Amino acid sequence: MRKIIITMICMLSFSIAYANQEEKQSNHLELATMMYYDGNYTKATQELNEVDQASEDFDASKFYSIKGLIAMKTKKYADAITNLTKAIEETKVKVYEDPYAKKHKERRHIFLRDYKKEKKRKAFDPEKIRKQKLEQLYLFLSRAYYQEKNYAKAIKSLDLAGDAGKNRAGLYLYKADCYWKMGDKEMAIATLDKAIIKFPHSKSPAKQKFYYMAKLKLYHGAAKVAKTFLNDSNTSSKEYVTISQVFLRGGEKKEALKLLEYAKVRFPDEAKIPLLLGNIYLKEAMLHTPAHLFEQSSNIDNKYIKDAVEMYRRAKEIPHALYLNSKNENPTDQLKQKVAILVSDGEFEKLIALKSDLSRYGLLSDDTIRYALAYSYYMVKDYKNAEKNLKKITDNQLFSKATIIRKNIEKCKEKPLECL
Repeated sequence: MRKIIITMICMLSFSIAYANQEEKQSNHLELATMMYYDGNYTKATQELNEVDQASEDFDASKFYSIKGLIAMKTKKYADAITNLTKAIEETKVKVYEDPYAKKHKERRHIFLRDYKKEKKRKAFDPEKIRKQKLEQLYLFLSRAYYQEKNYAKAIKSLDLAGDAGKNRAGLYLYKADCYWKMGDKEMAIATLDKAIIKFPHSKSPAKQKFYYMAKLKLYHGAAKVAKTFLNDSNTSSKEYVTISQVFLRGGEKKEALKLLEYAKVRFPDEAKIPLLLGNIYLKEAMLHTPAHLFEQSSNIDNKYIKDAVEMYRRAKEIPHALYLNSKNENPTDQLKQKVAILVSDGEFEKLIALKSDLSRYGLLSDDTIRYALAYSYYMVKDYKNAEKNLKKITDNQLFSKATIIRKNIEKCKEKPLECL
């Protein structure tokens, strides 16, 4: 009797030890999975290293999947490719057991509720699970190949992902990008054309196609594509600007103007749009319209006030140029531009009156400003101060001009009647 009891205790101890070992083995993999999803990749790797790969219960599919995903997160893409490839092969041969059946294999339907619950349960479909797992693994593998710049295999893996590789517009953009980087421009655009048809409510494929065609300098075609998504509420002001520039390169000036005029209304707080419009009109030798547009930009962002002042100066609207100049918050820039305005308007005495301000802000160290002051003295026939300032000029180009003025001053001194 005693021997029987001892034998039973030994068997029970062995069973408990075996169960503990089995649980421990399972726990390492489960803990690694938890740590991975928690973002603790170092700890997850440590737990994976503890997994007994020789165990009968070793889940190779899950083991290599987690290992591959950790490699992806830690940017070890070559390792990710190796482990995800192994995970795919193991998943193909993995035997999936019904978790409900396994849990209740020794249980009978003692209660009616258990029977009803099992009747409602969907039939276990291991092949469906396998398909879903493989699709996800191929998607991850495709990304790993992409990071390794192996775009051909990235495309092949994406195709092997089946439906999961075709159910989002973003995946078509990704595939097109792979073709583009391989140098296959035609397939890149063809892939986007498929996406445009398959996902009519998504504007992303059309936008990507537009940028590709613009890079290929197919501006007319790019302009046509742009029209298909410009009315999208998600189109940004930056995209309007980019598209208008493509229109211009393609010779579609009217389309560019129309687009920017619309964008100006849609994005009233975007300072760059009136500025771009103004530049288009400026190329047409128009001055007043660009001046007004540049002023609109300066009202939104004060950094454009110099551009507005310059345009009004060139348009000979001097009073308004001076008014805008007074709004410049940078005193140095304000003075420099005021000098240019007064010189172009022939207001030499007003410029001379700025001498103390120019000196206070250190602007007379700028030979251009010094020359403008000397020239003003010359024009009001104050030759003494004109020469005094001309002598301080060292810039080669301006020095040549100063020499000519000094010669004229000498003539005027010798023959004053000729300088009346």
